[in-house]
Amino acid sequence: MEKLTAQEKIRLLANRSVLTLYISGFLVLMNLMVSLTLFPLYIQFRGGGDFMIGLQSSIFAAASVLLRLYFGPLADSAGRRFPLVLGAFVFATSPLLVWASPNFFFMILARIYQAIGMGTFLSAASSSIADLVPDKVRGTALGLYRASISAAIMIGPFFGYRLIDHYGYAGLFTALSVTSFSAMLLLLTLKLPPVSLQCKDKTVKLKDLLGLFRISNLMWCYIGIFITSITSGIVLTYTAVYLEFFSGVISAPLFFSLFAAAGIISAPFSGFVSDRIGRKAVLIPLILFFGAGLIFMGSEAILYSWFSWCIPLIAGIGYAGSLSVFITWVVDSAPPHLRASALAFEESSIDIGNAVGVFTFGLLAAVSTYSALFAGLGIFTILFSFVVKFLKK
Repeated sequence: MEKLTAQEKIRLLANRSVLTLYISGFLVLMNLMVSLTLFPLYIQFRGGGDFMIGLQSSIFAAASVLLRLYFGPLADSAGRRFPLVLGAFVFATSPLLVWASPNFFFMILARIYQAIGMGTFLSAASSSIADLVPDKVRGTALGLYRASISAAIMIGPFFGYRLIDHYGYAGLFTALSVTSFSAMLLLLTLKLPPVSLQCKDKTVKLKDLLGLFRISNLMWCYIGIFITSITSGIVLTYTAVYLEFFSGVISAPLFFSLFAAAGIISAPFSGFVSDRIGRKAVLIPLILFFGAGLIFMGSEAILYSWFSWCIPLIAGIGYAGSLSVFITWVVDSAPPHLRASALAFEESSIDIGNAVGVFTFGLLAAVSTYSALFAGLGIFTILFSFVVKFLKK
């Protein structure tokens, strides 16, 4: 295959279908990030406590993992368009169902319904982007899509808080519905290439799914994503609590803004570099960056210095970049006719890793300090970079 010029790469990445997926993906992901961060506040507003918040979040995560076992292969056997549109529709209607729930039982049912969106949209969107672009710009294209997640983390909750302040939860849930409904209308205009439908009318069987775990690169990518997600789940959950112990240092909102901003830049840039020099060559330094950021978090002396502003940038570059490259490598390694199924397992690896990390850190926090745990987490992450050596180029 001939080398693509810069102009050709830009044209491929900026074609109408790819841009449609980027825009609709951002709208849906913003809905998701707002629900993950602000739905707990609504539960408290309705009279629920920590137990109900934890219960709903756990049920939502478990339902997402289980539903992907069906909807991931569906995107391979029936084409990408149906799960994309269905996912956007679910994200458009689930906030209204949560808002209208007369009690917590019905709210839990609404969250299970929302999990259908998690099971359908995310892996179908990534696989569609991979279908639409040549291999030589795949890392860049998927990196740009992953950057939209960082953008959604940075923008969504900010505007969500403003909507609650000015218009109450009615304004919040209405806005979430409108944004995802707009994404659905955009997706109805999406044109997908024949490769996205190459397995139409062919059912993906259980042996096909099990066969994915016999592909060495895929297995090590899943392990890498799982371990990265253990660490990221801890950072996203416990950093705000940890920083409360230090007065006059970087605030939690600023930390997460810088962390997300670094991800917006790192994901596409890391993908671009990996397209040029290979995935493995990029992964190891990114993982080391992530680990170094966590070790710095564990140092109280550094937290009280000006360098504390650099910590979320270093960790954000490492986290977003490494996860983006790992996901691109999943696409590289999976058979094209099982691409969405492979990405569904990738998304489940993230969810399970987050849950394991948060639970384990909570247990260890009872017998150790946050500083020691964050430093240990950084060392663990750096040691984990050796996993990459098992991956083939």
